[in-house]
Amino acid sequence: MRSLRSDRSAGLGRIAAWAAILIAQGGLCPITQAAGSGNGRTAALRANTPRPAYLGNGKGFAILSAVIATPTGGVGSPVAYRLQEGRWSPRLLAQAKKDGFGFVRLIATIMPLMSDDGPARQTALNWLDAQVAQANKAGLGVSLSLGFWSGDALAQDKAMPDIALRRKVIRAQTAVAAMLARDPSRRIALEFISEPHCAPATGPNSWQPIQLETWRAIRRVAPKLPLVLTGCRARVDTIVQVDAAPYVQDPNVIWSFHYYDFFAGQEYEKLRGVPFPPRPELAGSAAAMARMVPTRTAESSPRITANLRDYLLHDKGQATMRSKIESVAAWARRYRIPASHVSMNEWAPIFTNRPENEAIRADTLTWLRTLRQEAERQDFAWAYWSLTPKDLNFEPKTQAFRSDAKAALGLSGR
Repeated sequence: MRSLRSDRSAGLGRIAAWAAILIAQGGLCPITQAAGSGNGRTAALRANTPRPAYLGNGKGFAILSAVIATPTGGVGSPVAYRLQEGRWSPRLLAQAKKDGFGFVRLIATIMPLMSDDGPARQTALNWLDAQVAQANKAGLGVSLSLGFWSGDALAQDKAMPDIALRRKVIRAQTAVAAMLARDPSRRIALEFISEPHCAPATGPNSWQPIQLETWRAIRRVAPKLPLVLTGCRARVDTIVQVDAAPYVQDPNVIWSFHYYDFFAGQEYEKLRGVPFPPRPELAGSAAAMARMVPTRTAESSPRITANLRDYLLHDKGQATMRSKIESVAAWARRYRIPASHVSMNEWAPIFTNRPENEAIRADTLTWLRTLRQEAERQDFAWAYWSLTPKDLNFEPKTQAFRSDAKAALGLSGR
């Protein structure tokens, strides 16, 4: 009679052999051990897992409103995609590649794909497919991001709890996935919803179960297509709340988060000259506060003044960035997610290239460099937001990044 130990050893041997066969056939990722059971070999496998091909060198960019949708006829007619002039072209894509970027995050409203008109939906699919092909031809990988925009007839928060509408959304997402999966050699990923809503926070209509439902539906038509998943609103503090256990045996999942803070927002252009790193002594200076908070802002938005003071006194600059990025890295380690499959998919100062913002140019470059280095310190990919004519780091005439911004982003292009 065999001992209990020998039975256990034999059983483990059969499991190991079964796992080896699945790995060899591409059916199981070798890093997907149960959370908490890591060892040196697992860590080495995790460190050696290559980035998905679409990420290229891990340095990407987004283009805001390159793709817009317009009605094809009168009221109730399908909407169709079109490009906004100057925001997507072979010249712009070639320049981005020359600047040293490896991939582009192409963002498109989902609305043309929601139509009940089959030919109109197919036209929309073909149009998106052509834009992906154009970017690949320029040498860039593509993360195609679908979303609901503020001007859309249907808001995401209405689609999530409405079962019939949600089925339409999933129909659109799976159709795009099937289209993209036709040619597995292409450098492409699908982000099936950009910045998903947080409300409701729990229950069957909250983001986590909807994300799982959508992932399962897409995997039935596109088993190996790289898919970009996230937490609600894609925030740095919500990705760490996601239960990633259902996805650990899928080697083609990439996790993303967005990173914005008070400096990057400058409270949506209502402040002037907020510094980075924050300087606590400015919070106690009436003159300094008056320079940063215009009178109109102080009178109409007293909360902004309080938020500014809180930023100056309590934000720790690089230390705060590092803490937040490290929390994502710790979450990924908990689920044995390789760092090469995590992307800081949106980040940048979102104030525009107005003359007054040149006064904090040095601070802006420091912010860019510091956050980029913190992400790269964890081996995360990133996608800068966003390459548009109003971006403070973009030269509309040359359609190139400003040279000091390229240096801050560590880009090696010319």
